[in-house]
Amino acid sequence: MKRMNHKTVSALILFLFLFGCAAPTIPNFSHQPVYLGDPGDISKKIKNFQIIHDLTTEDGKIDYLIERIRSSNLSFIRNGETHSSSAAAVFLRAKIFWYQSRYHVPIHTASAFIDLVANRSTTTGRPYEVILANGTREKVETVLQSELDFLNQCLKTSCYTNS
Repeated sequence: MKRMNHKTVSALILFLFLFGCAAPTIPNFSHQPVYLGDPGDISKKIKNFQIIHDLTTEDGKIDYLIERIRSSNLSFIRNGETHSSSAAAVFLRAKIFWYQSRYHVPIHTASAFIDLVANRSTTTGRPYEVILANGTREKVETVLQSELDFLNQCLKTSCYTNS
């Protein structure tokens, strides 16, 4: 068996460092959606929100997600500290402005809001979490994506008109 020289070993280590050696992550499509409240009430909340907001725009969808947080009355975890739902909503609204002014990256879509603003602390890198009504913790990113998926499906099928 041939020995590798130190340049080959160094190149291999660099390659593994840059590209990793683990198998690619496969998305978990069996994961059940997790919501900020009772899924049976969401259609009614969408209907009520749509009365004064345009949910066909991305800004309207961002406003809806922030309102879902604010009105949830759940506890939110940021950098290990617990915050009220209203404080979390105010913080995320301010973070949109901060993110756009500091990084000059406009948040034009609800998906960008979830990915760039609502997923984790830019200071520590720790994900934001929510303590659900049943006491379990979930990543805010996961919950907001479920909320957004429900909203988009509802807008396609007009489910809120039947509530």
